[in-house]
Amino acid sequence: MSKKQSVISKFDQDRLQEVIDTMKAQSGKREWSRGDELQRKLNESMAVEPAEIPPDVITMNSIARVRDKESKQEGVYNLVFPSDSKPLEGRVSVLSSLGLALFGSHIGDVVEWETPKGLRHLEVIGLIYQPESAQHWTL
Repeated sequence: MSKKQSVISKFDQDRLQEVIDTMKAQSGKREWSRGDELQRKLNESMAVEPAEIPPDVITMNSIARVRDKESKQEGVYNLVFPSDSKPLEGRVSVLSSLGLALFGSHIGDVVEWETPKGLRHLEVIGLIYQPESAQHWTL
């Protein structure tokens, strides 16, 4: 199965670039692997107007339904900016390993993410909410 090209909104691209730039300025010369990984994702993704985002893509502030490939347990995650992160409430930062894996994924994709207990695989089985589909482009 070939992976679809990641598509992001120009609005998310601008806001995420600002997050990366701010975090890098604050961290000095320390290695910042998650910021670097997010930068790579931004660089490799096609940026389009919010109205052009396909309805099956996880974008910032999307709420996704996922299924763990091993346990078959389902969960719901809201992909948010670092300042809005509340992991115990399912609000995962785009800079977390899970957030990075989910960002830009499509319904049907299986994403990998690293946990303290090892690598996990989640299948994206649906989107409960996507700002672009709801025409909420300023969230």
